[in-house]
Amino acid sequence: ETFQNIKKEGDKFYANENFLAAIEKYSKCVQNFPNADGIDLAVIYSNRCACYLQQGNATKALADAEKCVRLNPTWAKGHNRRGKCFLRLGQEKEAERCYLAAIECDSENIEAIKALKALRGSANSRPSPNSRTSHQSDRTQPEDSFLNQSIQTISRYSKEAWKWLQQQVSKLLMSWTLLSEEQKKYIMIGGFVLVAGIFYYYSQPSYRSYGYSNDYYGGSTGLSWTSLALVMYAAYKLPPMFPDLLGNLAQPFFGMSWMTFMWLVNMLTQNRNMGSGMFTNRRRRGFY
Repeated sequence: ETFQNIKKEGDKFYANENFLAAIEKYSKCVQNFPNADGIDLAVIYSNRCACYLQQGNATKALADAEKCVRLNPTWAKGHNRRGKCFLRLGQEKEAERCYLAAIECDSENIEAIKALKALRGSANSRPSPNSRTSHQSDRTQPEDSFLNQSIQTISRYSKEAWKWLQQQVSKLLMSWTLLSEEQKKYIMIGGFVLVAGIFYYYSQPSYRSYGYSNDYYGGSTGLSWTSLALVMYAAYKLPPMFPDLLGNLAQPFFGMSWMTFMWLVNMLTQNRNMGSGMFTNRRRRGFY
């Protein structure tokens, strides 16, 4: 595949708003053709920057915009991309400098001119800290000011939290696309086993009638045969798939024999339901 062919594939994905796939193609251009012409690479970084902005990842977008400007400092579009990133990050003065740089490169650049007017217009329209409306008293103004500041602070942190969540989801989706089909299948199986285990744990009764419980006589409910079979299957299949994470334990049943592992699971699940178990401190008789 040539540089231009991969770039065209990325452009198609971007046009269809498949930004994750577009990022993969643009990244492939950078990785496979690190010595390509600087102007071409600047376009790639600019396009990938636009994808990151669409995903709400302004930090990564800014890093690509910086590389774009370094490779082609006379290209107005690169400065515009950089300005957008600073705006997303709340750094308006830096954004203004970027748009001024874009106008220096192209005095008729409409995008930079509009953005600069919008920035300066919003700065001029802000009220002076000392200004007061005629109907506000000295007594109520501090309360209103505190309320407005609180609302602005909550709004800002909510936006930052939402951006962070979008970034994490984007990272998870990126990692998921790099997995093989077999790995995806077993991770889905593991997720199902985990959900089943959580459901089983919280579906156990949290109260019993007054008197002697089964645990008083040493009884135990433990895992059902279905749940135990799911846990055993997951313990057999999943550990070998993660050698980097588990090291020497990346073996079926974490290196134990199936009999030992089943005994361990059974012991832990029995303890979960017994009065003196390792997960609870329930009394042996009385109200529960």
